[in-house]
Formats: sequence, C-alpha cells, structure tokens
Amino acid sequence: MSTDTPESNLGRRRLLRRAGTVAAGVVGAGAVGAAVAGPAQAAPGDPVVQGANNGNTTDPLVTLNNPGGPALNLAPSGSINGDEPVGSFRVDEWGNLWTLAVPGLPEMVHTSFTATQLVPVVPQRVLNTRTTDGRANVLNPGGNFDSGGRLLAGKTIHLYVGDYAFNAVALHGNVTVANSVGDGYLTIWPGGAPRPATSIINFPSSTKLTAIANHVVCGIGYYAANNTPDVISIYNSGSTAHVLLDVSAFTIIWGFGDVNPEILGAPAAASARSTKAAAAKPLSGLAKREAAKPNWAK
Repeated sequence: MSTDTPESNLGRRRLLRRAGTVAAGVVGAGAVGAAVAGPAQAAPGDPVVQGANNGNTTDPLVTLNNPGGPALNLAPSGSINGDEPVGSFRVDEWGNLWTLAVPGLPEMVHTSFTATQLVPVVPQRVLNTRTTDGRANVLNPGGNFDSGGRLLAGKTIHLYVGDYAFNAVALHGNVTVANSVGDGYLTIWPGGAPRPATSIINFPSSTKLTAIANHVVCGIGYYAANNTPDVISIYNSGSTAHVLLDVSAFTIIWGFGDVNPEILGAPAAASARSTKAAAAKPLSGLAKREAAKPNWAK
C-alpha cells in the first residue's frame, strides 16, 4: 500500500493543472477553427442573435429561404430602405413593423394599434352659425360673419373639432346651408392644407329653398397659424348663408387618436384607447399635436 506524501500531492496537482491548460487550448483552437470554417449557427430552439444596424449602406440580412416565393429577409432594426430585396422585414425605433413587397415601396404593417378605426358617436352639432354658442369653435370669427351670424361670401373659417376627437384622421357627418341670399357652394377640407377647387354642397338662394344638406367626409388637419391640431376649414364661394355641421363618426388611428368619452356611448372603450394615445411619436408633427391635447384627452 502506497502512502501519499506532501511531495507526491504537489506533483499530482501540477499534472492536473497542466492537463487542464492543454485541454482548454484544444477547445479554444477548435472554437477558432469553427468560426473561421463556417457561418455562426444556433442549436435547435436557441435564438439567432443579429447585431444592431451600424449605419452601413448595405446592411446584413438574415435570410430564410422560401421555395414558393421570395425569401424572408430579416434586417437589423431601423428604417427600411427602398432598395432592399422584396421580402425584407424591419422594426423601426418606435416598434412599428415595416415590410417591402413591391421593389422601392416599403410599407408599414398595420396592426390593431396602428390601423385606422371608424368610431360612430352620438351625433354632435359642431357648428351652427345661427347662434353665438354654435360659432364658439370657429378659430377666426372676426370679419367672417354678418350681423346675423351668416358666413359671408368669399370667406373661410377654420373650425376646431378637438373637443370631440383628438388626433382624428377624418370626420363623417352632414353639412347644411340655410337662409342663403343667393346661389353658391361650400368647400370643406383639412385645416392647414391649400384650399382645393372642389365643392361639398351647391346651394340656391333662400327664395328657392330654405335649407339644403349633404353628407360630408373630410380629413382633419393641423392649423399652423394658430398652432392648433384637429381643425377643418370651410369656404363659402358665393352668397352669404348660415352653415351647420353635424358629426356622426370619426376615423382615428387606434392608439394614436381618441374620441371624447362623453360622445361615445361606451366610455370604458374610450378610456382603454386613451391609455395608448401617448405613444404616437412616429406621426409627422405629433410632438406639437400632443402638446395641444384637449383636457379630456390628457
């Protein structure tokens, strides 16, 4: 029977350390060889991790072959480029999904958060020039109405609808012309945009017809002169007349826009939408629009 001595124990430990060093060197050499020999791979069930977009002109893609059509190209996060191959897919810095199905035309993938939604409301009279209260939302009343409140010929008024919907894309409703002194037409368009050469309603004088109405769908704009969001513009081409506008629905981008809960009939649904309205950063000019929220949308 052998007996361990301090010297033999020291020798055994040295041998073990040397063996460990050699083994580590072999593993390291194998890892370097594997990295040089072929592309990186992930074991089944493990994620494939791709580096961040470094701003190079040509970004690396993770390509998944598709025998039936274009390959799926997963690009680093960032804005998608129009010259990337069909099938490319990216996530921008705000979490929006972008894809490219037509060469040169990247498109946002609309989700339940970014798609538009038509929101019917209890009908609201947002403009009635026959009363002082009915003209309260006109941003530029001075010099545009006669003594009875009728919209003068050749005048344009800008109407704020933010008390009813915030960051809405469009309004749907009914416009009425009453008590006109002659023939004419109205043009309605998004606030802040150039006035188009179109009409939403043509009206005769009041001696022929007391009132005439027409359905209206109009985009909602941003009126930079007053630094005010949620504005539409109304132009009277011809004769002085009263104008009424009733709204029955708004189109919003779900998560970016909101409708005043008081006119919805389903306040719980409105509060659920309002919790997501603050994430509207990707939209153009949104920082100003966010700062101009009505109190009910804050």
